[in-house]
Amino acid sequence: MATQIIPTLNPIDRSKRNAIGFTLPFYNTQPFTSNYTTQQALRNNIINYMMTNKGERILNPNFGADLRRQVFEAMELGETTGLTDLISSLLTRQFPEINVISVTSDPDPSQNYVNIQIAYSFQNQVEVLNASI
Repeated sequence: MATQIIPTLNPIDRSKRNAIGFTLPFYNTQPFTSNYTTQQALRNNIINYMMTNKGERILNPNFGADLRRQVFEAMELGETTGLTDLISSLLTRQFPEINVISVTSDPDPSQNYVNIQIAYSFQNQVEVLNASI
């Protein structure tokens, strides 16, 4: 007997008129662009979490991945394996609804930044985020 996998639809996503959040990055012409799916909202929440340092939010000082400090420490040591492990564990703890597939980093000490790629799945859909810090 064949079985069919039907993707689950979050109840919030059923209403096409209700926005869930706003899209990052902000633009000059229209700063707030609404998004209407949980997938988009989750992607923006991950970006927001990864780009926030601990202590930046007044009423939530423990929010944030604190990546800027971690990146510079990793670049001084010349090793980013610990950084990718840290990102993976932070995402797993902060966003239990996602499955982290992989986290890779590509440091460029001459330009003083690190490219980070995060692959995760949510409701049987794979999403890939790229960030430069």
